[in-house]
Amino acid sequence: MEGFRCSGCDAKFFLTYADDDYTDTYFGVNPANVGTSHLPLYKAESGLKNVGIRIVVNYTPWEQWGVMGILSYSALLEDAKDSPIVDEGDDTQTFFGLMATYRWGK
Repeated sequence: MEGFRCSGCDAKFFLTYADDDYTDTYFGVNPANVGTSHLPLYKAESGLKNVGIRIVVNYTPWEQWGVMGILSYSALLEDAKDSPIVDEGDDTQTFFGLMATYRWGK
């Protein structure tokens, strides 16, 4: 196929550290934000927030048009995982995206 280009696959592992302010803001429960949730009070400390992998695949079968796929998986760790907020949800996330791409110019 003329103009066929496959720019391949890119895989990245990640590990995220979060400080006290970030972790307590997003995963802590205190008297000011508990509201009517009945969640127990929880002070989240700094540490490893999550670990995961992200895979991006680019496929360009035509000169300017292509397809991109993204698959990502992450899991919360330490105080983020132990938060009562997460007990109401899930401590892992999976994301999949598929999109058309267009490149201007040659």
